[in-house]
Amino acid sequence: MNRNSLVARTALLSGLVVLAGCSKEIDFSLPATFNVNSAGTPATYNYVQQIDLAAQAPDAWSHKDKVKDLSLVDVEGTVLSMFTPATTGSGTVALRPDGVTNNLSDVTLGTYTNKPISNGASIVITLVPAALTIVNDALQGNGKFQVVASGSTAAAANFTVQVTLHMKLNYKII
Repeated sequence: MNRNSLVARTALLSGLVVLAGCSKEIDFSLPATFNVNSAGTPATYNYVQQIDLAAQAPDAWSHKDKVKDLSLVDVEGTVLSMFTPATTGSGTVALRPDGVTNNLSDVTLGTYTNKPISNGASIVITLVPAALTIVNDALQGNGKFQVVASGSTAAAANFTVQVTLHMKLNYKII
């Protein structure tokens, strides 16, 4: 083996070692839309929406085997349309494993208290980081989990709300 060949191989191996430690980050959002129609004073509601990472976040899903870190940036709730007079509400957004039909495995993602519910109103929900376990489990499994929105309004309410999880996935490039 000549000296030039040895230098080239050493440089190639050094480059591979450096690349092995490199990572890349993907930002993605997972929206879940709920049509809330609750009667009574106060009115209560509980709705479940399935999330499919393969369909809703294909870039993140394609790197599921190389995950270094997953983080939840924030959770935002936005009233898309309001069909009754504006009111106020309090509630919880939780994550639930795929296939579970009761709240025994729910992990609270965040809460909101006495927030205005009117057309176009938007809130950022206080986060509970432990909820990431549900998303991590979905990444390692079939890619599915559920978002649960439950709460109460001061008066009867009929509105459409979109809950969006804004996330970052850090993955190894080699």
